[in-house]
Amino acid sequence: MKIALILSGSLKYAPYAKYYINLLEENKIEYDVISWNRGMSDEGAKYTFKTKQDGKNALVAKVQKAINYFRYSSFVQKVCRGKDYDCLIIFTVQMGLILSRFLLKTQKRRYIFDIRDYSKLDRYMHKLLDKLLYNSVLNVVSSQSFEKWLLHECTVCHNVDYTRLNNISSEGISDPVIPPYKVASIGNFLESDINIELLKQLLNNKLFCFYYIGKANIDKEKLKKYVNDYGVMNVKMMGAYSPDETDTLYRHNCDFVNIIRRESAINKYALPNKLYNGIILGKPIITNRANIAIADLIDRYYLGIILDEPFSSEAIINEINAFDRKAFIKGRERFLHAVFDEQMLFKKNVIDALSLKKAL
Repeated sequence: MKIALILSGSLKYAPYAKYYINLLEENKIEYDVISWNRGMSDEGAKYTFKTKQDGKNALVAKVQKAINYFRYSSFVQKVCRGKDYDCLIIFTVQMGLILSRFLLKTQKRRYIFDIRDYSKLDRYMHKLLDKLLYNSVLNVVSSQSFEKWLLHECTVCHNVDYTRLNNISSEGISDPVIPPYKVASIGNFLESDINIELLKQLLNNKLFCFYYIGKANIDKEKLKKYVNDYGVMNVKMMGAYSPDETDTLYRHNCDFVNIIRRESAINKYALPNKLYNGIILGKPIITNRANIAIADLIDRYYLGIILDEPFSSEAIINEINAFDRKAFIKGRERFLHAVFDEQMLFKKNVIDALSLKKAL
């Protein structure tokens, strides 16, 4: 049996592919990775489609991106026809849709469809997406909430390596947290507007210190400008970091994980990596009601604090003061056990799907 993992970008930026790779290697199943290299090296991928970065002009970039998607689709189909794989693993809605004709004509019940994010394409191509989901051998999502817009039963594969869930330590998490409370956004940051609204309520409040850690982008620059323009003293900004530094950053620069995000279709359903990083390391979450999937988990397991909008300094301080750390510790344990069980079910369902293909 031989499997192909078909990415919509570089393997470097698809950590979820590793969940399948580990599983295939554990079961001694042969596989190839097919990736799209957009101007960077892609170690680990056997077949790589190479393109240059899109142009700076917005319109030119969009046209070039669309053309490159179709070129990559042709590349993938050529590789697959030459290798005659037993099963394909398709990542992202975009990749499924661009390969839809090929999948529905020649690969029915011969592919696993893995969806990690909401896609705006669902608004315009839901019927085609529905066909792809119906004709797969297994549908996988990173959040149970995705079933609300996909309208299909799916297997959940959380954005966390299941090996991190073994022997979870509770050391130190029951220790009292002393002000100033470190509220940290660690990782990709795209939410400057709503975070500025939060900071306005807690401007130079000595009870709080906000950390924004991660590589520079437009949103971080916008936040930095606000901090400089208004003389904000309780914000610290740090740059890019290596994956090996992640746990240390959470341990030393975080008491509460900042997942304050604006209302959007993507944010409504998604469970970001920082949710898992924070909970594994014993750091409660601070989010707002617009993040429905995260808020549901916080309500169910008592994983942190949910803020109502518009933000109020008095309400935020009251929520922090009323936070029950003992309840959080119990809820954290229940949540991590549930995630582990779902990761094990994911592994079982993938192997069952591949065994079904082998039998056929």
